[in-house]
Amino acid sequence: DWSQDAVVAQQTWSVLLNYNRGTSHDLEQILIPFYREFADKVSDLLKETADNTERFDDQALQNFGSKIAAITMIDGSNPIESNFVNEFIPAMPEASRVGFAVWIERFLKESDKDKADLWNLWLHDYVKLRLLGMPIPLSPKEGNHMLEWCLYLTPVFCEAVEELTKVPAQKICAGSIIKDLNVNAVTDDKPLSACKLANAAMEAEDYPHLHEVLPELHKKWRPVIGKTETFEKFEELMFKRGWRG
Repeated sequence: DWSQDAVVAQQTWSVLLNYNRGTSHDLEQILIPFYREFADKVSDLLKETADNTERFDDQALQNFGSKIAAITMIDGSNPIESNFVNEFIPAMPEASRVGFAVWIERFLKESDKDKADLWNLWLHDYVKLRLLGMPIPLSPKEGNHMLEWCLYLTPVFCEAVEELTKVPAQKICAGSIIKDLNVNAVTDDKPLSACKLANAAMEAEDYPHLHEVLPELHKKWRPVIGKTETFEKFEELMFKRGWRG
């Protein structure tokens, strides 16, 4: 109870959110009103002063975002239509919104659920709305993880790349995306979109680096998309990294 003792309430939430108890649909449904209260409390504290985030363990705040993301997936309904996402996202501090993006990235990577169904059910609308600043603008830290969603949305890869390369990613290490693309079937099946994703990752790098697999990707793509603007941009980014052909 925040009204009884805010310090104890904060400590209790930190323990709860940092405790790895797995995900139970029934339990999470029971906890939704309490999650809502927690989100509102954090939001109120942030309105007072940003320093109030120090009252909360940063990992706990990120885990809170993960819990909300898990509910959107295990529930099976459309969290955009139900307004569930719009209830929580605006009240979340950045650490929680990053946790939301990270959990979805991990889910897309590990789950055997149909990725096209998830994209069409709500992820596509979620990305489009966030790009429009609704219910709150995306931060670069969110965008860094959302860009990697493309790697696991292979059934709708072209569409996902078209939308997700618009996110405000910055100061990332493009190496993980570049390496994954080099061994991902979409590199051969959808070379133009794969190249566009590689470009977005390299443009968001803080310190441009000539990753060792870039020449391999260049060799794969040149015969099939070599005359496109996207590939010309890819070569330009390689030259900026010291590549000489």
